[in-house]
Amino acid sequence: MTGLPTISHHLKVLHESGLLDREKRGVWVYYRARGQALAGLGALIGYPAA
Repeated sequence: MTGLPTISHHLKVLHESGLLDREKRGVWVYYRARGQALAGLGALIGYPAA
């Protein structure tokens, strides 16, 4: 199917929004959730803090 966004696109969008960090190692890119950003998002939608 053409025209559909890829997982890479969605990871890029999440990184640009500040929810993910990324680290490039050679040709590979590793993503990691930003805990503080996710906690803030959880607080925004009313999810109880851990």
